[in-house]
Amino acid sequence: MRGMPRQKCLILAGDAGLGQQIATLLENCRWQTSLVGSDGQAYERIQDERFDTVIADIDTADLGGLAVLAFCHHSYPAIATYAIARHDDEDGKRLAREAGGCRGYFHLYEKHTS
Repeated sequence: MRGMPRQKCLILAGDAGLGQQIATLLENCRWQTSLVGSDGQAYERIQDERFDTVIADIDTADLGGLAVLAFCHHSYPAIATYAIARHDDEDGKRLAREAGGCRGYFHLYEKHTS
């Protein structure tokens, strides 16, 4: 695959560890990733750079991930959008799909300790 341009992905995550896990998965598939921790950083990067994909955390209420997905969907329709959501958050996933054109989800599961 030499000579092929690498896909670029912006990841907006409230939990840096989770964002890094997603980034590592994509980087192992030869993606170029950028990880941000605020909606302000996400908007700035989206406007200044060209991304193929944006993945945004919609589970962290004060992060603004859903609004970032909607912004991409309406202002940059060529950007594929995905959401980080709790597996049981059907309302959030529906909103991400309807408002943000979300194509899929990275599901969060709670750890069960014994």
